[in-house]
Amino acid sequence: MSHKHKLLTLLVKIGLLEKLPNTEALDTSDQGAISFLAARGMLNERDALQRLSVHLKIPYIDIEAGETQSLIAAWTPFDSLPGEFCLSHHAAPLYQEGEKLILAIDNPMDFEVVKSVEFACSCRVDVVLAEEGKILKHLYRLFPRLPQNYDQLGSLGSGDAIEILGAPRDQGEGTDEQGDGIIQLANRILAEGVRRNASDIHIEPGQSALDVRQRIDGGMQSILEVPKRLQGQLISRFKMLAGMDIAERRRPQDGRFQVRCAGELVDIRASCIPTSYGEKLVFRLLQADANSFSFEHMGIPDDVKGSILNALHGRSKLLLTTGPTGSGKTTTLYTCLTYLKDGTCNIETVEDPVEQRIAGIHQIQINESIKVTFASALRSVLRQDPDVIMIGEIRDAETADIAFQAGQTGHLVLSTLHTNDAPSAITRLLNLNLEPHTIATGLAGVIAQRLVRKLCQKCSKPLEESQFTEEMRKLLTPYGISRSDIRIAGGCSECSSSGFKGRVGLFSYLEIDSAIAEMIQQRKPLNQIVEYAEKNKFKALDVAAVELLKQGIVSFDEIKEYIVAAKRSNTSFVTPSPETVVLPSEAKPSIVELTSESGSIKKPVALVVDDDKDVRAIFSMILKKEMYEVIEASNGLEGLEKIYERCPKIILCDLRMPVMDGKELLIKLRSSDQTKNVPVVILTAAHNEENEIALI
Repeated sequence: MSHKHKLLTLLVKIGLLEKLPNTEALDTSDQGAISFLAARGMLNERDALQRLSVHLKIPYIDIEAGETQSLIAAWTPFDSLPGEFCLSHHAAPLYQEGEKLILAIDNPMDFEVVKSVEFACSCRVDVVLAEEGKILKHLYRLFPRLPQNYDQLGSLGSGDAIEILGAPRDQGEGTDEQGDGIIQLANRILAEGVRRNASDIHIEPGQSALDVRQRIDGGMQSILEVPKRLQGQLISRFKMLAGMDIAERRRPQDGRFQVRCAGELVDIRASCIPTSYGEKLVFRLLQADANSFSFEHMGIPDDVKGSILNALHGRSKLLLTTGPTGSGKTTTLYTCLTYLKDGTCNIETVEDPVEQRIAGIHQIQINESIKVTFASALRSVLRQDPDVIMIGEIRDAETADIAFQAGQTGHLVLSTLHTNDAPSAITRLLNLNLEPHTIATGLAGVIAQRLVRKLCQKCSKPLEESQFTEEMRKLLTPYGISRSDIRIAGGCSECSSSGFKGRVGLFSYLEIDSAIAEMIQQRKPLNQIVEYAEKNKFKALDVAAVELLKQGIVSFDEIKEYIVAAKRSNTSFVTPSPETVVLPSEAKPSIVELTSESGSIKKPVALVVDDDKDVRAIFSMILKKEMYEVIEASNGLEGLEKIYERCPKIILCDLRMPVMDGKELLIKLRSSDQTKNVPVVILTAAHNEENEIALI
């Protein structure tokens, strides 16, 4: 009997229900039993919990009461308790009283949740009863990365107030309860995106539901699942806000609108495309605050900033920014334009699309359907007496040729190019059929940039010696970086338990001085240009990344790809001092193992065998923190197959399981020479002397 059914039986026993209700709908619902019955008018949720409190002698608590909120605010949550586990069991850790953790639940018959939380947190747990809606609301505050369910939004509130600027009149949608619900849902999705500082919001239709995801600090996170029945109305609402044709569903459309949330003005660029399950919408959220376009706000290092400003003070040159999509190239160009916008010069841009509208700058939108291309628009702009021209992207030889012609005729030209690093821009321009002389005389400099996640400064922690792998040592020693310089991600409520908060730019600037210009004209190999530049203060992306690592701003994993790509060696870059080199013989014994063949670090394997997925999840989390590679099995037979595949160093096994129980598995292991010495920890609720003797 499930814990929901046990609770229903108890409700009948104490007189809150006359008879057991039909449980078919309850079994398929994510709601708790009491909340489910209350929503159907069969009882009052608060009264039912208070009656249960008296009957079971379990305290009832109002989570939103001022006194409770004060205790919650003063407590630092455990990072060892998975948010998904708490959500699935409707169990919310509130605060500590001495050595006891106070845990709010809505079903006092769910006995297993208490044991699991006690094990995960390594402390005693006292339970209190609380309403499901308040438990969920607290969990979403505690674990903001948890995806929400549309059917729970009513109990969670309407979210942050948001104002749609210049919104069209609601064409009948707001005249009934369902229309009001769609408007509130749309507003909540937008408000959540602004509140979480998302760069993009994705409204993705699936076969059975509409998935709402956000891109936060470069990574996608699921936020909300909306029932399929609301898909058409919600998409239409967003298309109306963006000024799209809601009747057109076969062709891609673009639009934009503006919102104000918590005093912050945000431009939203919308894109809609048809897919096999319906229309997909993507919103790009752009700060409308002009102060965001400043070198200080972007965090550009002083040396790179100085070089960029020198290029901006000149004319008859071209300044390029390079990097992949989403690396912040356009933001850098807007920052340069904002710096130049002093009222004394005419600034024109040619963009596809216009990312953000800036007062005092004349921006042209590319429209290839009417033959307004980069090249054709650029020719027209040259007849508008510009001082500064920004080209959204150099995509082809024609645009590149006109851009350099503009630069050589007295204009300052800014543009972007897709290359991996700054020096590679030279090769890319040559591949666009530009003459070496044109590049050498027309190019002022190249900015290469990336965006990487910043460590949360509230919860980041030093790297322990056991975590300093041989790979790290080999990669970081040439830069003079030791273990003590490195910090790793933790996890707290401030960063939504991710360990990261916000992003920071990696910047590399290659100045085309007279020597490099001469080398370009002579078609010298690119490695010779780079070698010369590095001797003259040029810093590649890997050097910029390592500087941020040493400052404790980023983690090693976040910048590892740039270090690997650079492949520095002790002799070609930096000769580290003896204090910065950690030799293998000096390191303390570690849980990780060094393989004899390649010298790479290999984690030991741990196997968790249990038919309860929640128990497996908790053990896996604990073992991973101890640097084990964890594999799982749901019964003894499946576990036996995994053992012969991977040969684990330790096995944690439940005693009672289907197909093959823990005792049978233990007998099989001890009967084989290959596995008889593998340590096995038996997990059992029936801890008694008879069991212990039998297993030994």
